[in-house]
Amino acid sequence: MERYGARRLRMTIWETTRNGQLQTTHLGSILFILVMMDACVFCRVSLTNGEEITQLREKGCNTVNRTSQTRNDTIVTTPGQKVHQKCRRDYINANSIKKDMREKDVSITEPTRDLRSSTPDFEFQKNCLFCGCFAKFSESKRGIDVFPVRTTDFSNTLRNICKERNDEWSEIVLRRLNIAPSDLHAADAIYHQTCSVNFRTGKQIPVSKQANKEVKRTTPGRPKEDSSEKAFLQIVRQLEETQDELASVSDLVQAMEDICGDKAYSVVHMKKRLQTYFGSDIIITEVNGKPNIVTFRRTASSILNEFYRRPSSKSPEEEKLSMIETAAKLIKADIMSLKDSKAVYPSSVDINSEQNITFVPDSLQTLLRALFSQNDSSVKVASVGQAIIQASRPRTLIAPLQIALSVQMHHHFGSRFLLDTLNTLGFASSYTEVQRFELNAAAAAHDRTNTQFGNGTFVQYIADNVDHNLRTLDGHGTFHGMGMIAAVTPGFRLDKAVPRLSPTLKEVSDLAKINIEYYKMQSKQSLQAEFATMNYEPNMIDTTWKLDLLSKVCWPLTCNRPSWSAIMHKVMDGDYPGRSSVVFLPMIDMNPSDLTCINSTLNFIGKHAKAQHCVPILTFDQPLYWKAMNIIKDEPLNSPLKSVILRLGGFHLEMSFVGGIGHLMEGSGITELLETVYAPNAVTHMTSGKAIARAVRAHFLIDTALTSIILSHIYGIPLPDEIENETGTNDINPANYINTKYRY
Repeated sequence: MERYGARRLRMTIWETTRNGQLQTTHLGSILFILVMMDACVFCRVSLTNGEEITQLREKGCNTVNRTSQTRNDTIVTTPGQKVHQKCRRDYINANSIKKDMREKDVSITEPTRDLRSSTPDFEFQKNCLFCGCFAKFSESKRGIDVFPVRTTDFSNTLRNICKERNDEWSEIVLRRLNIAPSDLHAADAIYHQTCSVNFRTGKQIPVSKQANKEVKRTTPGRPKEDSSEKAFLQIVRQLEETQDELASVSDLVQAMEDICGDKAYSVVHMKKRLQTYFGSDIIITEVNGKPNIVTFRRTASSILNEFYRRPSSKSPEEEKLSMIETAAKLIKADIMSLKDSKAVYPSSVDINSEQNITFVPDSLQTLLRALFSQNDSSVKVASVGQAIIQASRPRTLIAPLQIALSVQMHHHFGSRFLLDTLNTLGFASSYTEVQRFELNAAAAAHDRTNTQFGNGTFVQYIADNVDHNLRTLDGHGTFHGMGMIAAVTPGFRLDKAVPRLSPTLKEVSDLAKINIEYYKMQSKQSLQAEFATMNYEPNMIDTTWKLDLLSKVCWPLTCNRPSWSAIMHKVMDGDYPGRSSVVFLPMIDMNPSDLTCINSTLNFIGKHAKAQHCVPILTFDQPLYWKAMNIIKDEPLNSPLKSVILRLGGFHLEMSFVGGIGHLMEGSGITELLETVYAPNAVTHMTSGKAIARAVRAHFLIDTALTSIILSHIYGIPLPDEIENETGTNDINPANYINTKYRY
C-alpha cells in the first residue's frame, strides 16, 4: 500500500506541475494517500519517525492554506490532520517565507541550447543581433545605423550583459548567441547601433525596431525620434573622424539642427547622450575658456589591448606595419594628453633648450633619438618633436619653437611669403599668427609699463627723437616722433605670459595714448645760462688726486699698469647692483623739436614717476635739453614740472666737454700735435667733440706724452737716448714713438 501510494503521489504531482494548476480530481487522491500513509504534508516523511506531532484545527488549517497561497504552493490542509509540529512552525514562519521567495527569484535554470529551427527567419548577416529586424537597406551598402561585429570577445561581453539584465530581451539575445558560431566576427554578424546602446544601458528595444508596434513602451524618459537618432549617430561619426579638432557640445547641437531641424537635442541632452555613448573614452570639460569641450581620451592599456587582440594571421610586413601603427597611437595618446592652453602665448622662459625638450613627451623623444644619429641631438629632437606636436594638435596648442621662429624670421626679414612657406612645411607659425602675437604683445607691454618697479630701485627716464622709415622705396612718409624709455636699476624680470586675444589696432593704440599738453610761453625772455659755484666744505679732503698722480708716476718706471677704467674698477668697492632693465614707454607722434611735444613728454614723465613713487630724472640730448630747461624755467613755482630733474645725455655731456677743451686750446698747437698721429679731417671732428672716442684717446695720449717728458727730467730718463738705443736712429718723432710704444 505504501509503495502504491508513493507512485500515485508522484504521478499526481507531475500532472499538476505540467498543467500549471492543481487538479481537483487529484486533490482528494493526494489527501487520501497522505492520510493513509500517515505522512507529514510539509516534509512528506512518516509521522512515526519520532518527531513531535500536532493535530491541526480549523484556525491552524486556515493559516497553513493562506501561507500556501503566499508561497504559490499546492499544499491544502483540513481540520484534524496531523503534521510535524516543527514543519508547521517553519512553514508559516515569516522569515522562512521571505527567504524561500528570494531563492525562487534568483534561481535561474540553465538555458537549453536551442536549435536554428527554433528561431526561424533569422540570419546573422541580415538581421540585427539584438532586435532581429532586417538590418540592411541594400545588398551592397549597409544602413546608416548598422555596424558589423569587429571583435572576437563580443559574444562573451553580451553573455555577461544578459546575466546582468535577466529579462525577456536578454533571454532572446542569449538564445541567438547559443545558436551562433563561436566567433560572431567570423560569422559576419551585424547589429543596430541604437539597439546595442539600449541593450548595454539597461533599456528596452527601440520602438522603431520592435516587431509589434502596439507594444507599450516601458523605457522612462522622452521617446526617441528615428530622425534624431540618425542625426546623432551622424554627428558621432563626424566627431570620431575629427578627434584632433575642438568641438563644443553647442557646436554639435548646431550641427544636429542643420541635419534634423527642430528635432535636434538640447545641450543638456546631447551632453548626456555623448557620455552614454562613449563612456570613459571622452572628457567634457572647459578648454581655453570655452565650456563643454569634447575631447577624446585613449589610454596606453586600451591601445595595447587592441594590439594584442588583433588577428594574428598576418604576413611579416603587415605585422611590422601593425606594430608601427600601434606605436604611433601610443605617441598620439601622449600628445593628446599634454596639458597646454592656447589662451596664452609661450613665455620667454619656455623658449630655452631645457624647456623645449621638456615640452616633447618622453615617448616621442625616444622615437626621435633612435632615428637621429648624432650623439647630442637635443635641438633637432625639440624642433622636430614640436613640429609633430603642432601638426597633431593644430587647434589646441601653440608650440614654443614654432611661434618663436616665426617672430624671429618676421623681425629679420619681414617677409610674409617666407613665414607662410615655413608654416606650410610645418616648421613655424603662420604670418597671421605672428601679426596677432604682435598686437597682443603690444597690449601686454602696456601692462608692463604700469607695473610697479618696487622699492629700492633707481629709475632714470630717457627721451629722444625716433625716426622710422616706413616707405623704404622712396623715403616718403618717414615717421618722426618722441620715444621714451625707463632704465630701472637693479633690473627686474617680468615673466608674464602674453594672452592670446583678438585686439584691434584701435584698441591697442588707445592703450598707449598720451595727453598732449599744448605749451604757451609765459615770458618772452630766453633762458640765460647760469653757472653756479661749487663750494667745498672746509673739512672735506679730496684724496682722488693721489690716484691720478699714481697713474702718471707708474708709467716711466716701466711697470705693468692697467688702463684708467681698470684703475677705477680696482679702487671702487661695494655691491654690484646688476644689469638694469629697460621699459619701453609710449611714443608721441609729433615733431620732437616742437615745444608742445617736449612739454607733453615732461608732463607724462612726471605723472609716471609719481605713480612709481620715484624722482622724475629725465635725460635729453643737447638741443632738447636746452628747450626743456627753458620750459621748466618758465613754469610757475607750484608747477609739477618743477620736480623734474633734467640731465644732459652722457654722450652729449662728453661731447660738450671735449668741444670746450678744443675751443679753449684752439691756436695752442694742439691741432698740429694731433695731426702727427691722426688725419687732419679726423682732428677737426675730435676738437669739436663729434668723434668722441678718438678725442678721449687723443687727450689721454697728449697727457701721457707731456707727463713722460716732465717725469723724464725728474727721474733723469733721457728719452732720445732710449729711442736711439732701441731703434738705432735719432730721426724719429717722439710723439710717434710714444704713440707706438705706450698706446693704451
